[in-house]
Amino acid sequence: PRLVVELLQPDLPDAAYFAASRLPGARGWLVGRLAASASGDADLTVLPEAAWPGALDADDLAAVAAELSAAFGDSATLLLGAPAVGFAGGRALTNSAFLFDRGEVTHVYAKRRLVPVAESRFVAGDGPAVVTVAGVPFAVFVCYDALFPGDARAAAMAGARLLVVITDDAFAAGSDVPELHLRAARFRAMETGVPLVLAANTGPSAVVEPSGRVVARLPALQAGALRAEVVPGEG
Repeated sequence: PRLVVELLQPDLPDAAYFAASRLPGARGWLVGRLAASASGDADLTVLPEAAWPGALDADDLAAVAAELSAAFGDSATLLLGAPAVGFAGGRALTNSAFLFDRGEVTHVYAKRRLVPVAESRFVAGDGPAVVTVAGVPFAVFVCYDALFPGDARAAAMAGARLLVVITDDAFAAGSDVPELHLRAARFRAMETGVPLVLAANTGPSAVVEPSGRVVARLPALQAGALRAEVVPGEG
């Protein structure tokens, strides 16, 4: 099987997400802008880390799923990042990735490798899990997760034939950090023998072959969408 993936690169400042988390009108504008950049015919549409404005509460998932379906279409399969409350016991806060498939939440992954100090209020997840879309099994990694080879290898050994990384490097968008992040992610593809896609808020977003070669990318600090057909690796 082949997977048609579309990576969305909003190139939005943190202030836009903060406003959208507080003001319904701003949230409607943000969700509408994200949906307008998607083609609507990909097997999997990938949005960056923290792409949803504010924390996603386990009690509000049905309403959020309905809002996303209204914006992106009932048949859309979306992967997006958001702080999450209520998915790791009690009211613990996690930095998570959510898979919305045709209006239903089918997978939630909590970031395992938390950034020291900066993410001290978050609870770490258990590690990557494999989920299947359009016949292709893949594993999700959030930001800092991409720097740990053992996690990528564990995902490949568990059956992942594609690695998906979502990140928001807006805090260092004008530096070499985003490019270094992509370089680190390329090593994960080479080490596991499976392709990798990376969706970054401010870029660069990219599609990486198992050899580590970048076959498509979006420039940094530029909004856009990157659509590619990914052939799953053998692992």
